[in-house]
Amino acid sequence: MRAKLNLQILSVLAPAAVAIFAVPARADVPTSQLNQPTPLTTSYDVRSSWIDQLLDGHIDLLLSTLLPLPEFSAPPVPAPDASPCMITPLSSLDDPEALAFENGQTLDTSSLSPNTSRAMSRFHAIVSKIGGTFSLRSAYRPPAYQEHLIQVWDKWMFEARNNTEPSCSGVRAEVWNEFQRHQLMGTQRPAVSSDHTRGWAFDAAVQLPSSARWRRKRATLDLLASAAGLFRPVPGTDWVHYRVISR
Repeated sequence: MRAKLNLQILSVLAPAAVAIFAVPARADVPTSQLNQPTPLTTSYDVRSSWIDQLLDGHIDLLLSTLLPLPEFSAPPVPAPDASPCMITPLSSLDDPEALAFENGQTLDTSSLSPNTSRAMSRFHAIVSKIGGTFSLRSAYRPPAYQEHLIQVWDKWMFEARNNTEPSCSGVRAEVWNEFQRHQLMGTQRPAVSSDHTRGWAFDAAVQLPSSARWRRKRATLDLLASAAGLFRPVPGTDWVHYRVISR
């Protein structure tokens, strides 16, 4: 395309080029020098260079008008997540006692009240005597650890359980793992003011033989607990929770 444009421009500028190369006679030039050939090399080189610059300038001007410059647009801004997760993660524990419980040291019977400790020992002995099994799950709990259990229960039951958003899958799994690890029950929210934090209660899974009897009566959990000085405040929803009668 550039060669074609050069030919077109040369056809337009040819007369001007002829006029430029024609050197007019000057009055002050000696007659002896008029018939001498003019050195064409230097003048031709200078004029040729000037003509080239002129042609290049016209070609650039023509190209700039005939060939539009490419258009550049700003890079697209990435769209934000369509549905960010609205569930906040569980709060971190910084209480030393609560951290010890969180790391597995969850059975603290030494901090129970003296009456609670004696009643738990009697209950364990009675259950074993009639052929039952006694598995202690929890005793004293630090207040900060109890608050953690409440947070886990509330976050699972009220926020994460029915949330199926893909963006919440990570925090949902974290809360569910904590809910299971602490053996929380959906029917029983951990108490804000707990007997465990006062040292008045413990949790134990107790199984009795179907034919077991105690003092000529059919053995039941509540009968045996009462004989040991304990009772179950909410047997229907929190059947593993035992509290001392006389604190």
